[in-house]
Amino acid sequence: MSPDIRWTLSKTLPNRLPSTSWDSHELEAQAEQSIRRRRLGGGVTAVVLLAAALLASLTLFPHAGTDVPAGSRTPSLPLPKLDDGKQYTWFPDTYSSTKTKATQKITADLWDHLDEHHPQLRLGKIPEGSDPIVVRLQRQLWTAVETVGEYEGGPEVDGSKKVHEQPVYTFTPNPKFDGVPFDTDASDFDESLAVVVYPKDGYKPGTADVSGDPELPPRPEFLVEGCEDYKAKDFENQLVETEFSCSHPDAAPKRDAVAVKRTVTHYEEDGNRISEVWTTNSVVLYRDDGTAVKVSMTLTTPKPIDPSLSITELLRIAEAIPDVPVS
Repeated sequence: MSPDIRWTLSKTLPNRLPSTSWDSHELEAQAEQSIRRRRLGGGVTAVVLLAAALLASLTLFPHAGTDVPAGSRTPSLPLPKLDDGKQYTWFPDTYSSTKTKATQKITADLWDHLDEHHPQLRLGKIPEGSDPIVVRLQRQLWTAVETVGEYEGGPEVDGSKKVHEQPVYTFTPNPKFDGVPFDTDASDFDESLAVVVYPKDGYKPGTADVSGDPELPPRPEFLVEGCEDYKAKDFENQLVETEFSCSHPDAAPKRDAVAVKRTVTHYEEDGNRISEVWTTNSVVLYRDDGTAVKVSMTLTTPKPIDPSLSITELLRIAEAIPDVPVS
């Protein structure tokens, strides 16, 4: 089970994004060059990354066309009332991914920030022919009774039903992936960077009470879990120790943020030797329009190692995401 999971436009482009009527062959050549440079650790220009994002969105996500709603009003998309006695699980509808003007803007600003502030990050292994961009995705909330498998677009569960769905904007090379893999010279292990923008009223602020089970997700109303440490046995009856470090970092005026470092240590059968450690730094920025941005960096290693991006650096990424309505 996986643990919970990069354009200087002003100097080279006008204030609005260019249309997708650019020469497709030129875009493709620039896109390939941009990914090659990023993997080798070299610099990338705004135009090249924009080309990569536009080309990938047209090939990987063909159902494009939803625009940002007119005006600055952010629609309220509240969660339904949920039963405290039931378990729920979010599943991405992988068939629902679309490219919108909002996601294009987020993609541009996100990569601009990463290139300027984190040039040491290089793309890890991603599906052939894909590039990481921000897309709109519907995620579905299901009552979780017993998961017996998954199929394209949702879960296959016994006695379960869908109770809600909501749009999110997520950073991914492919809708089936949770986050984008990166590597650095400082680590021999790939790390996963996840950036998700949630709709107004589509969550509860703060941290969910810990589940006490490393295999169970936190309550679906919350975007992050914490902050009481616990020990438990996993499905293979092996010891798993989960530790939290929680804080409220200083965010921009009129905004609140919560940060959680979550370390999940898996032990061998003897309960003494470490077999694997999942370490995740997460920041959730609650914005004044009611939307929220969650940025996480996850690292899986054979011994405890901190992710390459700190809580403060993740908060700066969250603050770089433009205020666009989620709808």
